[in-house]
Amino acid sequence: MSRSPRGRCSYIGLPLLAVLCGVAGACAFDGTGAGTGSAGSTDDSDTQASDSETTDGATTSEPTTAGSESMGTTDESTVAPTTMDPTTMDPTTMDPTTMDPTTDPTTDPTTMDPTTDPTTDPTGCDDEDNDGVCDGEDLCPGHDDMEDKDGDLQPDACDPCPADPGDDKDQDGLCGDVDNCPADANPDQTDSDNDGAGDPCDVCKGNYGDDLADYDGDGLLCKDDLCLFDGPEPTPLPKMVGEFQEITLANASVNGGPNYAVVGPGKQVSVAFNYEISSCDCPGCVTQGLVAIPGNPPGACFYSGVPGCFTIDGADTLDFTAPATPGTYFYRFARTWEFSCVQDAKVENPATEFAAICVVE
Repeated sequence: MSRSPRGRCSYIGLPLLAVLCGVAGACAFDGTGAGTGSAGSTDDSDTQASDSETTDGATTSEPTTAGSESMGTTDESTVAPTTMDPTTMDPTTMDPTTMDPTTDPTTDPTTMDPTTDPTTDPTGCDDEDNDGVCDGEDLCPGHDDMEDKDGDLQPDACDPCPADPGDDKDQDGLCGDVDNCPADANPDQTDSDNDGAGDPCDVCKGNYGDDLADYDGDGLLCKDDLCLFDGPEPTPLPKMVGEFQEITLANASVNGGPNYAVVGPGKQVSVAFNYEISSCDCPGCVTQGLVAIPGNPPGACFYSGVPGCFTIDGADTLDFTAPATPGTYFYRFARTWEFSCVQDAKVENPATEFAAICVVE
């Protein structure tokens, strides 16, 4: 008996059929080795034919599939589309955690975007001093813009006064953090009373110029004491002051008492004294002697002479109105060369203080 060609193909095609069934996912096999199911199945009328032959007295059955003339030939319209089984993916090429960083374009240093690479300047611009500020906007090239001790928006390395936000407000050549008088120009740092405050910034001046002294024994420092003569132990002014500008005053009395007094705001004040005045510095000038409280005009003249070089002794009593603001006020004197008394002339020298009043409410 001749063998059917289809019988041979049936055995040879089993492995391929198993693969196709694995992809399509819908095959089953019966005890004869024939496949049943949706993939590769044919019409029932052509299914399951076998040839029998006897070899050495045994009967061998070879299953065949009718309607198939060549191995693995199937109607394309009945085969399910091939899909990718994730369980069979190669992890070395598909698993992101195993990607080769030397070839992965997202990690390859040669392909990184410098604007997003954390190892480069986050500003994405040239920053030579690495202070986080682009060179074109750098306030202090070559130095860290973020270092600003005094908070004046000037980087310390380019700030003329890195610890002084005012940058030498009084323009005397000294930064405020080392200036003994930051508010007023004091280029020589003069501190006549050695109280740590430059003379222009002293609250207390002249004969009572130490801001930290208690001049009347009331427990208050001069800089905090409105009245320097109302305590139990007031300190009087010198009995004689001068000579300054050819003028000397002595034996002053305020309101009939010592050379100081405590008065109310706007009250009348009478100041008596002896004087000596010369006019030889300018023999052709008309010399005046003026008394006033600095910054509180008008003053009053005790002498107005005639041209010539001579010396005159005398005594006078001048009347003033006390300032309205409470505080301590000193009377000073000055010389003027005018045709007559100029009552609003300045009396600037604190060394000429010879009498005083305290104004209290």
